[in-house]
Amino acid sequence: MSVLKQLRVRHRWSLGPQDNHDLLARTMRMLVEVHECGSLAKACELYGHAYRHAWGLLHAAEQLFGQPVIVMQRGRGTELTELGLRLVRAEQRVTARLEPILAEVTSELGRELDDLLHCQEDRVSVDASHCFAMDSVVNTLVNHDIAASIRWLDNTQVIDRLLKGQTDLAGFHLTGPGLNTLDTHWLERLAGGLWCDVRVLVQRELGLIVKTDNPLKLTSVRDVCQRHIRFVNTQPGSGSREVMNQLMAAQGLSDEALNEPFPAEHTHSAVAAFVASGMADAGFGVRAAASRFGLDFVHLATETYFMAWPKAMAERPGLVHAIGLLHDPAFLAQLSAIPGYLTAHTGQTLEQWLASEHQATP
Repeated sequence: MSVLKQLRVRHRWSLGPQDNHDLLARTMRMLVEVHECGSLAKACELYGHAYRHAWGLLHAAEQLFGQPVIVMQRGRGTELTELGLRLVRAEQRVTARLEPILAEVTSELGRELDDLLHCQEDRVSVDASHCFAMDSVVNTLVNHDIAASIRWLDNTQVIDRLLKGQTDLAGFHLTGPGLNTLDTHWLERLAGGLWCDVRVLVQRELGLIVKTDNPLKLTSVRDVCQRHIRFVNTQPGSGSREVMNQLMAAQGLSDEALNEPFPAEHTHSAVAAFVASGMADAGFGVRAAASRFGLDFVHLATETYFMAWPKAMAERPGLVHAIGLLHDPAFLAQLSAIPGYLTAHTGQTLEQWLASEHQATP
């Protein structure tokens, strides 16, 4: 049995003496569960905790921090205190930032251990720009006993490795003709490729990730720039950052007009977690990331995420299964359930997609 299919690497909170380490880790899990369920009673029912034990754990956390993390409200049940909510938001930020890194580390370690233990099962090495749909592809392969390992890279690195034949399966995104100048360069190199097959995996909505109910009433990138709001962006060189720059350029704005007091994030989930924490007023990313953190979203563009592979490898069992997902109704339903993810063009070739994009462009 492949180690890669079973290995999990996770982060863990600790504070103060060794005796407190397990307490804080269990407290963080409990607070997140209470936040997701709306009350301690519902969290205990859903996750199978004994109510008295859960109260004891949160009371111990109160002793650790010197103030409560949860309170009982008459007629309203339990609610997180400001400290409890801040801890939840901190956990969300940590998870959003570390998930891609830990997934990559897990893949690396799993491959090394598989080699050491001489596991000869079918493997698929994936290079991809971060996307919930590509996450689903890899997880589905692993669930079908295919040792799929993933490395998250920026869009440019992924396409470059694909064109050099350095990956089994690639995932990357393009916005279509006319908007993103960097995409135009890659389209010229990918279109009509004789040795690699490029297919649409999903289309996804891009836009402003804003606080719940959009209290600042933001509707455009012009609002973001002119009102000098606190903005968190993805890292320079990323496809999403390029789309944001192009949207601004179309309105005569430069990226210097953005108020970006924070370091750039590497994923849309990390951007959304930062906005959810209250530290930023808005960010740029996919609707799915905003939905994940209960935030509002202002749609500004739609981009297409592709899955590609070398034609010479298309008959390998692992890739046969991955390619088959593009026409699997159950898998497509799974993708469609992700907020802002659209599957109407899933499975189209790059040439078919380009033709439909040109027809849709006035």
